Amino acid sequence: MKPKRNESARWPGVSGPIILDASAMLAVLRGEPGGDVVIDCLHGGKLSAVNCSEVLQKAELIGAPHERTLATITSFEVEILDFTVEHAAICASLIAQTKAFGLSLADRACLALGIAMNGTVLTADRKCAQLEIAATVRLIR
Repeated sequence: MKPKRNESARWPGVSGPIILDASAMLAVLRGEPGGDVVIDCLHGGKLSAVNCSEVLQKAELIGAPHERTLATITSFEVEILDFTVEHAAICASLIAQTKAFGLSLADRACLALGIAMNGTVLTADRKCAQLEIAATVRLIR
């Protein structure tokens, strides 16, 4: 299935880059609910290296070699971005607000990328959508 150019037509009024949480990427790779929504946004979508690592780890745990999973991700023309010092600082600033929700470092890394890029985060994690942060968060299911 070839993804379309990073479209946000499913979410009117959404602007900026599409930021993919690990849960969104896994929904596509595993054929889970919401994956059909994400597939239209893959081409040119942004994935933090931290979230990429989470996806690769989950693939390994089910017996899928991480090399094959990474090749699939890159075939979708998803841009994997380094976790920078700026992202680390934003991630750290989110800890107090997200602690009660039990968000992981990877969750905060994704949100930090969304904030840094003034983008829209796609996720299946309902806890992320409850936060009031300087990025738009959209649930895929």
